[in-house]
Amino acid sequence: MRTQNKNYSLRYDGVIEVEPSQVPKLFMLGVKPEQINVTNVNDDVEKFNLRSDIKLELISDDIHEIDFDWNLPDEYKNLDIYDYIVSKIEHTSDEKIVDRVVKELSEIKRRGLENLIRTIIYVIDTFKQKQIVWGVGRGSSCASYILYLLGLHCVDPIKYNIPMDEFFHD
Repeated sequence: MRTQNKNYSLRYDGVIEVEPSQVPKLFMLGVKPEQINVTNVNDDVEKFNLRSDIKLELISDDIHEIDFDWNLPDEYKNLDIYDYIVSKIEHTSDEKIVDRVVKELSEIKRRGLENLIRTIIYVIDTFKQKQIVWGVGRGSSCASYILYLLGLHCVDPIKYNIPMDEFFHD
């Protein structure tokens, strides 16, 4: 999984992929050589690699997807998120809430985000158990009613008319 900008790609593991011409700028920003992969090896990259014990590596096609269940207890790895989320609204008769949850669950399934939701549930449960305080909400996550139901944030997107597209944008 990568986040792309016109000058670089940031991989999920924190490695920045850039053209060799961008390397000096990254060094000036304090990025370490082991956090940088280059698209090709030019003279400057070769010189750096000869003089340094840490080498600038070429971009690898061996990119692995994020493994969300890396440290989740089995009860979360096997959690049926659909039943879990529906149980949060089973006593409501508000059609807006039901419709929104159904649409968001459909989008979660379409995008294959079930393991992400399991991880979020685990993190929230851990915070509650250890009495850790977290923020009221930030950014596009506040557009998700499901994340509101789970307790990740305190902003009711239905009440404030925040469309779910703000969270599920491509």
